[in-house]
Amino acid sequence: MTITANDDGTYHIVPNNYSARELAKNGTNGFAFYNQTSNYIADFYLIPVVEDTTPKLIVKAQPEEVAAAGANVTVALTVANLTENITVTPSASWITNATVSDSNLTFTVAANETEETREATITLTSGDLTAIVEVSQAAKETTGGEGEVVLSVAHTFTASNLGSGYGVSKAKTGKSESNGVTFTVTTGQSTYVGVNSSNKANCYLSDTYVKVGTPCGYTATQTQVAAIISESAMSNIAKVVVYNDSDSYNPSNISLVYSTDGGNTYALVGTQAYSKSNGNTWEFNVVESAYYAVVMQYSGSSYMRTNNLKIDFYSAN
Repeated sequence: MTITANDDGTYHIVPNNYSARELAKNGTNGFAFYNQTSNYIADFYLIPVVEDTTPKLIVKAQPEEVAAAGANVTVALTVANLTENITVTPSASWITNATVSDSNLTFTVAANETEETREATITLTSGDLTAIVEVSQAAKETTGGEGEVVLSVAHTFTASNLGSGYGVSKAKTGKSESNGVTFTVTTGQSTYVGVNSSNKANCYLSDTYVKVGTPCGYTATQTQVAAIISESAMSNIAKVVVYNDSDSYNPSNISLVYSTDGGNTYALVGTQAYSKSNGNTWEFNVVESAYYAVVMQYSGSSYMRTNNLKIDFYSAN
């Protein structure tokens, strides 16, 4: 519809789609559109537009749960015809920088360092109007459940082409270090761990290997017994895994022992049948500080050796 002001102060009104149709007084008490031959087309009505002056302060949608790491959050509002400024009041100290601007509430949620979900509100007030924003934040993520110890590898020792065993004439100290831990290993013929029966006469029972062998039940007559011993303490160990052996002349049994008195006496964690394919694992209650030894024994008539054997010591975080 086009409304054009006339010079005499009146207005000319025509529909946009039918410019030949004009508005004129009808025969009763209103107005109607007529064509150029004065034929009636349709009545004309004026519908008043009522402006909404109602004050409004409304939260369009509640925010989603905030990640444990924290975030800056924006919440859309409907704000209209307010006569007073908006007051913003968070219910928790971990919500900061809460302000309203351009019909948006913005605020900052700090990182949640607890293991529980937390909730709070932000109250918006203007005069008699109140709006509530509900804030929920996820708990800090943990890799272990309730009562579960979270473990990670703290030390790794690799026995590559190391040899000899229980009762052999010498041992080599300081063979390798892992994160500050020095190990003693048995030595002998290049790739042997342990010796075959023909070398029994050349062996004697070393005091070091008596300490780690006795709790396993190994004696001086079992010359094919080998040990890898830590010469310094490891902290909070709760799991030991032996794996990766690439040799075919394997031990019969393998044991784990530990000492809490500086290596003077050892206690047995456990003895298992040696498993080249699956490895051997011991899990136990966390020991605050201890020396550890992995002890291997062979009871057959051939000989015992390992190659590229790895030992992982897991500590509790």
